[in-house]
Amino acid sequence: YVPEPIELPLSGPSVIAVGAELKNTVCLTRANQAFLSPHIGDLGDARTFASFEATIETQRRLLGIDPEYIAHDFHPDYQSTRWALRSSFPPIEVQHHHAHIASCLAENGRAGNVIGVAFDGTGCGPDGEIWGGEILIASLTRARRVAHLRPLLLPGGEAAIREPWRLAAAALIDAGESLDLLARIDRKRLDIVRQMIRKRVSSPPATSAGRWFDAVAALCGVRDVITYEAQAAAELEAIAAGTDDSYPFTAGDEIDLRPTVRAIATDLKSGVPSSLVSARFHETMAQVIASACARAASTTAVREVALSGGCFQNRRLTERARTLLEHAGFAVFTHRLVPANDGGIALGQAAVALARIAEKEQGGTHHVSRHTR
Repeated sequence: YVPEPIELPLSGPSVIAVGAELKNTVCLTRANQAFLSPHIGDLGDARTFASFEATIETQRRLLGIDPEYIAHDFHPDYQSTRWALRSSFPPIEVQHHHAHIASCLAENGRAGNVIGVAFDGTGCGPDGEIWGGEILIASLTRARRVAHLRPLLLPGGEAAIREPWRLAAAALIDAGESLDLLARIDRKRLDIVRQMIRKRVSSPPATSAGRWFDAVAALCGVRDVITYEAQAAAELEAIAAGTDDSYPFTAGDEIDLRPTVRAIATDLKSGVPSSLVSARFHETMAQVIASACARAASTTAVREVALSGGCFQNRRLTERARTLLEHAGFAVFTHRLVPANDGGIALGQAAVALARIAEKEQGGTHHVSRHTR
C-alpha cells in the first residue's frame, strides 16, 4: 500500500514520525510531502507492535525514503518512543498536544500561529503531567499553553478510565457535592474511591476533556464501566437532545467546571432527563472553547483557531464550537484528511520536526531534542 501524499506547507530532509501509543500510525516525509500510513493500532499488543515495525520497513522500501531524523512523543513509556530512541536516527521530541495542533495546521496548509484547542483523552505534558484539555498558542515550530481545564482526579489511574463512575465521584467531591447520584455503585467500592480522592492516593490529576465527558456520562447514568475506548463519551453524545442552554463555568487560565458539576447535580436530582443534561453539557464545552479562544485572542491578536484531539470526533461539540467561533470572527480549521484523534499524531510530529530543522538551519535557537546521544 502506497499512501497518497499530503502536501506540507514546508520542505526539508526526510523524517520518520512514529506516532502515539494508541491508534498508532507512522508518517514519512520527502521534501514537502508527507505519507501517513494506514491505521496500525494500539502498540501495547505484541502483534500490533510487530505490525508497527513491519509497516515502517515496508513504507520506507515502497516510498524509497531513507529518513535523516525521527520524531516521537514526550511519553517515555510509549512503545513508539522507546523504538525511536533505540534507533540510529537523531531524535526530535514533540509534545502530544502540540502534535495534535500541528497535524491540523499541516493538513490545512498552515504554519503560523493559531489558537490551538487540543481536547482529547490523555497525553503527556512537558513535565510528565497528564494533559488533555489545552488551549495553546501554536505554530509548527513551538507551542505555548495559555489555558487549560481544571484538573480532574483519576482515582485508581487507568481504572478510572475503564470505570467512569470513579471520575463522576471525583467531579462531585471536587465540586462539594454529595455522592447521592452514585447510590447505585457498591457502597464499599464507593467508600474506597472516596478515600482515595480525599487523600489523593493513586489519584493523579488530569486536565483531560475526554475524562470530563466520561464523568458526565456516569453522572447521567449512561455508562459506569466501558468495554472500549471513548464508549461513555460516545454514548453521552448519542443521547443529547434539545436545548442550546448551557451550564455555568468560570473562565481563566484554569477553566473551572465545578459550577457546571453543581448545576448538573441539581438538574439530575430534580428529574431533568439525561438527554437534556447531555445537550446542556455539550453546549457548555462549546462555550468553554469559544470563551477561552476569545480570551487568548485578546492578549495575542491571533484570530485563527485549530481544533484537534479525539474529542473533536464528537460532531455535536465540533459543529457547535465552530459555529460559536465563526460568529465571533475567528477562522476555524478542523480535520478532513486525517483523524482528529491519535491517528493524526504522526503527521503533526513530522510537520513539527521539519519546522524545527528548518529553524535550526536558519540559525534559530530551538533545540532539536532534549535527549543527548
